[in-house]
Amino acid sequence: MGGPPGNDNDHDNAKEAKLVNDAVQMVSTKAKEWAELSIEHKIELLEQILANGRKYRNEWVACQEQKMGIDISSNPLHGYAHFDMLSRGPSSFGGYAHGILNSLKHSQKYSIPPKPTAIRHVGDKIIATVWPGPFAMLDSLEAFGMTGELVCRGAPSNNGKEEEEESLQRTQEESILDHYQENTCVAILAAGNFDAPTDVLNELFINGRVCAYKPNPINEASVAVLEKILEPVISLGYVAFVPQSIYAAQTLVKHQQVQEIVLTGSKVTHDKIKWGSTSEEQEQNQLNDAPINSTPITAELGAVTPWIVIPGPQWNEKSVDKHARALAFAKMSNNGHLCISPQVVVLPRNWKHRAYFWERTRYWLSKHPGSVPYYPGSAKTHQEFQQHPNAQVVDDKVVFPNQQRPIIISDMSLVEDKDLFHKEAWCPVLMELPIDCDQAEAQPMTFLRLAIETTQSKLYGSLSIALLVNNKTIQKNKEEFDDIVVNHLEYGIIGINVWPGYSFSMSQLRWGAFPGNPASGSGMLGNANLYRNTEKAILRAPFYHLPRRSMEVNSAKHAALMFSRYTTYKLKPTMWTQIGLFSALFLGV
Repeated sequence: MGGPPGNDNDHDNAKEAKLVNDAVQMVSTKAKEWAELSIEHKIELLEQILANGRKYRNEWVACQEQKMGIDISSNPLHGYAHFDMLSRGPSSFGGYAHGILNSLKHSQKYSIPPKPTAIRHVGDKIIATVWPGPFAMLDSLEAFGMTGELVCRGAPSNNGKEEEEESLQRTQEESILDHYQENTCVAILAAGNFDAPTDVLNELFINGRVCAYKPNPINEASVAVLEKILEPVISLGYVAFVPQSIYAAQTLVKHQQVQEIVLTGSKVTHDKIKWGSTSEEQEQNQLNDAPINSTPITAELGAVTPWIVIPGPQWNEKSVDKHARALAFAKMSNNGHLCISPQVVVLPRNWKHRAYFWERTRYWLSKHPGSVPYYPGSAKTHQEFQQHPNAQVVDDKVVFPNQQRPIIISDMSLVEDKDLFHKEAWCPVLMELPIDCDQAEAQPMTFLRLAIETTQSKLYGSLSIALLVNNKTIQKNKEEFDDIVVNHLEYGIIGINVWPGYSFSMSQLRWGAFPGNPASGSGMLGNANLYRNTEKAILRAPFYHLPRRSMEVNSAKHAALMFSRYTTYKLKPTMWTQIGLFSALFLGV
């Protein structure tokens, strides 16, 4: 017979508390050993992890697809959902791991991470071009004119370029010393909208810290596969998985041997950890600056993401269509369950291409079959946005149960709709915010400044922003445009003519909110080449960018083929796997 109510829960909680405590104590005893482990040995372990990623890739994807009801063999329209499972798992994992691996190998050979391919100054900021890296032929072919930059605060040296480059980056040893604390570990609370354990790779191989890893319950299906992939570091005691429950998480973040908490999630979760379980308690503790948990937190908490359309001479029907197609792709990726998903499109009210831009955006949204609406709470949010008087559901296509079809809300008001500009949609919603600016066509930088002032003061968060701007406008206003992007855009990830989400798998770049804006979190992940004082990452692509074809709406069958090849390439970047990728991308074979 059972005991009094609550006994079973008490027993389960006690069992989980012990599992968490044992895991934290075990990995913490390995902190010094890991910090002192040679780069050669770390390279060997990371290569074993990557080999496991290739070995278990299909199992990884299959376990998630089985849970979510995705089957491209029986329904080709599931191609984009298959694409999403690859993107949120093995593809991002492979790209992130290889960025770290290249840095470690360079440090092994030269005692320092790879240097930037270019350095320039804008005011007191330093811009380092970090992707493609030096002599990185495959990356250069993949980029095809795109570059990845890091903006660093303050000039570390005035003694010439060579010495400036030396002082701009840390060594692996310096990075470990900056982060190491004896007999401690990092507690990682994993995301639910992707399951690539990039945060584990970040802490182990960039920051040099051992980890206690709590998977998100949403990704329960892939936990066993991830344990196989990370077996080389789990078996040596450098990483330990803990139970996925809320109680396990509460126990983990309060543990005395946790040096830092790494969280990908919501501000609600963050505030419960730091300030208290109720809104009243949080408000009082914040007022008194009295956190209930003083452990440092690195957190990525999402945002309402703006895309700004800047008028100029190269906008025409062709370019409008191409950029609308890319916007639709970014919005529909992972069913909008992304912190970097576009949400608010800012453009001039009197822009001559405004109506056509939305006509083409609707068209390409309608061509996307959608993905699985798997994230808890997203159906309610989708319904709330649909109630807006200007909301239009693009079509009624049903590929999955409870399908969330895209919504466009036109001509929104900063006054009447202010609450929605502080609500992350987390589902397929695009909101139009037209801005009155009579000089927008003749003075595009005037419009850009006005648009940025609006997004930074009226929209929630500072994680990312995209700017769609033609090459001639940039060239004509080069110094002013650079000044605006580098010194006035307070976002952690900036995409110029490219979706900022492309940077997620680039461990060379920086991922996180703009420093000092806590709405979207604090701290960062990435920066595999160990730059000092990083403030933001910038991805720049030409206005007409051939590889954008990989980031725009295609047929579901083409998307599945292309991203399967892309995943193969990211897990094992060789000339042959890249040829396979380009064959799928440009020829469809």
